[in-house]
Amino acid sequence: MLTFSVLPSPKVSDIIVEPYSATLSVHQLVENADECMILGNEVLYYIFFRTLKLITLSCKSFQLLDCAFFASSV
Repeated sequence: MLTFSVLPSPKVSDIIVEPYSATLSVHQLVENADECMILGNEVLYYIFFRTLKLITLSCKSFQLLDCAFFASSV
C-alpha cells in the first residue's frame, strides 16, 4: 500500500496537538504501509511564498499544490 502524508510544522500551524497526532499516525504508517510519500507542511509554505511568490495562502491553493506534488511523485 502506498500512502501520502503531509507532516505539520510549528511555523505554519499553531494547533497544540498536531505534532502528537502526526507522531501517532506515522507509527501507524510504518506498521501498515509499504511505501510512504511524506511532505512537510513547512516545505509547502516556502514553495508558496518563495518560489511561487504568492502573497496570501488559501486552503484551496494549498490543496492544489498538495495534489500536484503527490500526482507528480507517483
